[in-house]
Amino acid sequence: MKLASAFRAALIGVQTLIAAGAALAAEVELRNTPFAYGDQAPDLTATCETIADWSKKAPSGDIRIDLAIEGALSEVTFDGVLAFLVMCRAPGMTVTCVTYSTNGMAAGDVVRFGGGMQIAGPDRIILDPCLASRD
Repeated sequence: MKLASAFRAALIGVQTLIAAGAALAAEVELRNTPFAYGDQAPDLTATCETIADWSKKAPSGDIRIDLAIEGALSEVTFDGVLAFLVMCRAPGMTVTCVTYSTNGMAAGDVVRFGGGMQIAGPDRIILDPCLASRD
């Protein structure tokens, strides 16, 4: 019995070390990028000029990846429940921030988005949940 308990404790310790190592490796991978895991702040902020290249380098997997980007709004719509703030223009990559209010923002305003990234196609990124702010 004592041997089995010691084995289980050692196994749990090894699993904890593996998980911690994976988390550390994940953080290292995202250094000096506009991406972050969970609700952490990225080291860099993408722009409309750089987002197409960054999107090709975006990490994938089942874990939430946040993106930070700054630029001029190209479109602002509100359907009565959700606000859709669009940054960057077609035919290039567009980034849509899904939030609950426009906060008085209008097309042309320079803002910063931060939120959970979904690559929705070769030329579209959706951030949901997303926060938008004027810097």
